[in-house]
Amino acid sequence: MLGNLGRNFYLKPDSANPVKLWINSFSQSMLPEKIITRTIDKRDVPVFLKRDLTDQIPILKKQNLKHQDYARKSIQELFDDAMIKSSIVKKVTYTSSCIAWNEGNGKYTISEFPPAVQLSSVNAVLITDINGDGKKDIVMGGNLTHFQPQFSRIDASYGHVLLNMGNRKWSYINSEESGIWVKGDIRDIKEININNKRNFIFLPNDEFPYMYTLKK
Repeated sequence: MLGNLGRNFYLKPDSANPVKLWINSFSQSMLPEKIITRTIDKRDVPVFLKRDLTDQIPILKKQNLKHQDYARKSIQELFDDAMIKSSIVKKVTYTSSCIAWNEGNGKYTISEFPPAVQLSSVNAVLITDINGDGKKDIVMGGNLTHFQPQFSRIDASYGHVLLNMGNRKWSYINSEESGIWVKGDIRDIKEININNKRNFIFLPNDEFPYMYTLKK
């Protein structure tokens, strides 16, 4: 089970238009710094606002760029060739939450979770048999709200339940039917037994936990 950002994130990368993380000592401070870019017309354009990037890397202030000029600059135009070539570059091309089925011999088949799951991130996954049919079901929680304002929030998840139908098929149970309605950035989900009743604890960041009791 691979939790990811989902497909509702502002940057929306894919294989043709990746988001890239560039790592180098851009301010020549000998400390590693990170710049995130996205692909626009085959150019790697920083996603941060001018003030954010110049505060992080003061050497850029010497260029005296106007905001409208900065908005058109690629990272290759902001830094010299030596800096670009010496940078560590990581690419993001896929943001869907999914299952990677191990087919053996180092081969995996990827199947994405239903569209409702992709509306937000998946941060926590619990695998357990919900309905007692002997098949492992999935309970998930998500949301990420710590981004800078220009990226908005990923907060459309209230918890997900997927019942295992066999043959790699899943039945999505919405919140109205499951009764699960959790808010916040869920970081973990645990199942505990209290007085012979199964309970599910959703643990959000900086908030009180939610507890749901499974009805038989």
